Amino acid sequence: MSKHTPGPWSNDDGDIISPDGGYIAYGHTGQRAIDIDEDANLIAAAPDLLEALEELVIAADAFSVSGVYFNSFKENFAALKKAMTALEKARGEA
Repeated sequence: MSKHTPGPWSNDDGDIISPDGGYIAYGHTGQRAIDIDEDANLIAAAPDLLEALEELVIAADAFSVSGVYFNSFKENFAALKKAMTALEKARGEA
């Protein structure tokens, strides 16, 4: 289980807000400024992206148990490995 502030987070004019109304990061005028709205949107989506990737990796790993899917397509195995590496990075394990 990740120890980050639980989502969903929202982008309120560049401020990243937690579900309880707390600030994750301050927008354009804050100490931890986020200068680009697209970056703020991406940051706000981080908890959802993390959860989705965790579920996708589990599903892909279960699907590949027979070995047929990933043994037949090396690029699929590489994509799964890349996703697992990204999860490790998000969890501070890499």
